[in-house]
Amino acid sequence: MCRVKSTCCVCVLQEYMLCMEEEQDPRKCLHEGKEVTRCGLEFFGLLRKHCMEPFTGYWKCLDVSGSDYEFTECRKQQKSYDECVLKHLGQERPELGFFAKTHLVDSKRPKPIRQVPPMPTPVEELPDPKDLPDPPTAYIGGRGFFP
Repeated sequence: MCRVKSTCCVCVLQEYMLCMEEEQDPRKCLHEGKEVTRCGLEFFGLLRKHCMEPFTGYWKCLDVSGSDYEFTECRKQQKSYDECVLKHLGQERPELGFFAKTHLVDSKRPKPIRQVPPMPTPVEELPDPKDLPDPPTAYIGGRGFFP
């Protein structure tokens, strides 16, 4: 189910993920996040309008198939759902491995300029521990001694 939605909104999702990776600040990607939400709501609205019955049969079958949600028992419902989505929404189920592949994104956003922070000033050389005076606890006998 989600695999079909993801291919429907693949460009919007990729643009959002690219923005999040490049900007490293979620506040700068609010517009892209709103587009992802809009696309998801639009997809589920069309799904409700055209394919509600096969979708409901498919998720109910998955829900009762066990705690591991195996697809093997629900292939008949999956086929009717996939056919409905293809017929009414024009979306095919992506091939296996589609989401594991690298996808190039042609973004209209300008690439952010990386601000390299200046190097901190070097720490002055530390003194030799032999030249430092012994702490007062060294004379008394340690922390366990209370006068």
